[in-house]
Amino acid sequence: MKLLLASKKHLGLLFIWFFPILVAASTGRLRNNYGIDSSIVYLLAGSIGFSAFYILIFLRKISLSTNVVLIIFLVFGLMLMSDISEVRFVASLVGYSLAIHIISRKFPLVLWKQYYFVSIAISWLTFVDIASFFIMGDVIFSYRDNVVVVGSLPRVTPIFDEMAHQSFFLMPAAIVAFQNNIKHFFILSMGVLLTLSVSAIVMFVPLLIYFNRDFIMMSVKRISSLVVFILFFLVLFYLSFDFISSKMSHIFNPDLINRAKGSSALNILMTIDFLKEASIYDLMFGFGYFNYEESVRHVFNNSYLYDYYESRGALEQVGLVGVFNFIMKFGLIVLGIVVFLFHNAKRNAIDKRVYSISLIIVLASMVKNSHTVDYFVHLFFLFGLAWGCRGEIQLANKVVKNIPQKKVL
Repeated sequence: MKLLLASKKHLGLLFIWFFPILVAASTGRLRNNYGIDSSIVYLLAGSIGFSAFYILIFLRKISLSTNVVLIIFLVFGLMLMSDISEVRFVASLVGYSLAIHIISRKFPLVLWKQYYFVSIAISWLTFVDIASFFIMGDVIFSYRDNVVVVGSLPRVTPIFDEMAHQSFFLMPAAIVAFQNNIKHFFILSMGVLLTLSVSAIVMFVPLLIYFNRDFIMMSVKRISSLVVFILFFLVLFYLSFDFISSKMSHIFNPDLINRAKGSSALNILMTIDFLKEASIYDLMFGFGYFNYEESVRHVFNNSYLYDYYESRGALEQVGLVGVFNFIMKFGLIVLGIVVFLFHNAKRNAIDKRVYSISLIIVLASMVKNSHTVDYFVHLFFLFGLAWGCRGEIQLANKVVKNIPQKKVL
């Protein structure tokens, strides 16, 4: 709560960046539990409109990264070129991306504190759901009615419809907390791991160690904490091993996938086939963001899994895994330009560690799903959190360095 109170003057920013994420990540429960369906687009449009109003009224001076602005207008401009009738949808994505980038450049520490507070809150809700399951036999906040039990543990997700989306949303906060607050780290780790997302379990420990490797080597206390965490992780991994192996086996044996399950494995299988069958020209230039389905279907004509894809309805709206989905729609040339611009933008980031974590988390989470640039969590990470600051001391040091020093006679 102290984190939120510290930035209480800017609570409007919390609505700007988090409300679109909340709506986009909870569409299933909004439709099924509250009957909100067609209104979802108006909720998003209203929040983005509020962002524009807030920026125009309260921010007298704004700061933008040229590289980031180029990325936004290159990617979303190409989206619009593929179907001009989608102007409202594309405009909402552009509006959110620009609003998040503006407030992250203006209030980097505030944005980080608010994100960190929300992450802690979601982690506590996850723990409450787990406790509720064991005490009362049911969850309180999680959306899914049929609780999937892995060993003796339920899969819970109090805010997001999809387990993996919650895990990757919390992961940057957990990685940073390992150095700053070990209690928060364990709370956030529960929010990441207790969703039992296979992709999160596979990615979390390597990323945690990579981004904290120097600190771990210099701190005996953190080494002991890491040992405790890894023991907890191994126990969780052991309990969920059958569940993990069953999901992974779908990738290598498509016959195990049925119509109700295996969507992640289906995306991975289609990605492998796409890379095998697509021409060099298709890989370089892509098929466009909208209305690409007919062209992409021809790529899968020679696949031995064609009948299976058709039975699953996967060819009606083809979805590969993340970065390859970007390649399918925009091509390798555009991807190369975007990577180059993000690399250039890094030198202007306030906290290069958070910047790197944000970008890598987006790429890692894309392994799970087929989103590219139309998912608000990804947009928040790329254009918002990537510019956030994780500590007041670090920010203060940068400010002091930029103040001209008077000469002492």
